[in-house]
Amino acid sequence: MSFVEFNNVTFGYKEDDYLLLEDLSFSAEKNDIITVIGASGCGKSTLFRLMTCLETEYKGSITINGKTPKEATGTAAFMPQKDLLMPWRNILKNVTLPLEALPMSKAERISQAKEAIEKVGLSGCENKRPSELSGGMRQRVSFARTLVQLWHGRELMLLDEPFSALDSLTRISMQDWLIGQVKGLDATVMMVTHDVEEAMLVGNKIFLLSGRPVKQIKVIDVSHITCREDLYTPSSVELKNELVRAFLTEKAERGDNI
Repeated sequence: MSFVEFNNVTFGYKEDDYLLLEDLSFSAEKNDIITVIGASGCGKSTLFRLMTCLETEYKGSITINGKTPKEATGTAAFMPQKDLLMPWRNILKNVTLPLEALPMSKAERISQAKEAIEKVGLSGCENKRPSELSGGMRQRVSFARTLVQLWHGRELMLLDEPFSALDSLTRISMQDWLIGQVKGLDATVMMVTHDVEEAMLVGNKIFLLSGRPVKQIKVIDVSHITCREDLYTPSSVELKNELVRAFLTEKAERGDNI
C-alpha cells in the first residue's frame, strides 16, 4: 500500500455549482518529494484540505499510511498559504506552539524552536512580534513552526506555496535549503507551487493537475534534477516550456486567470 492514496475521490465545495475533483485516483510513496502544480482554482490546495480533515464531505476513499484522514490526525504537518501566526506571541513563542502539547520541558521547547528559527535565517528575531516582520519573514516563521513538528513523529509534510511571499533572492536561498532538508527527512513531502522551476527543482516528482473537474493527475519524474544548474540543460528547458504551455492552454480553455 502506498503512503498516500486517493481512490475515486469526487469533491466540490457546497457554494460552487461545479465539481473540483471527479473519480480522482493517485498515490504517493513513503519519502516521495512531490510538487503539485496547476491552474489557480483547480484543486491543488483542496487536496491538502482533504488530507487534513479540513474538508470531510467527499465520495471515494483517502488513506494516509493505511488510515483515513480522521484516523491519521496528527500525521501531517501542514503549512497553509497564510502564516496564521498569533499576533500577541513573539516569534519564539509562535514556533514553540506545536510543541506545547508534547511531554517535554520548557527548555527543550525553546532550544528546538531556536534551532528551527536559525535554520530559516531569522536568528535575532525571537522576541519580535509578527507585526514587526515583513510578509516573507512571517512565512519563514510559519515554515519553522511546521518544521519542528517533523522532529516529533509527523510523517507527512504539506506545504501550500511556502515561499510565495519571499523576495527572489531569499526564495532561491530557501529553495536550496529546503532541498537539503527534505532529502534527509523520514517523511513524505507534498508542496503546492505556481513556480514551474521551483516544482522541477524541489520535487523528485511533479503532479500536474488540469481540467475542471480534475479526473487524473499527470506524474512527471524530475528526480534527475538534483541542483539548480540542472534546470538549464536542454531537456529541463524543454520540460519547463511544456509545463508553461500546459498552463497557457488551460487558461485559454477556461477563460480565466492562472
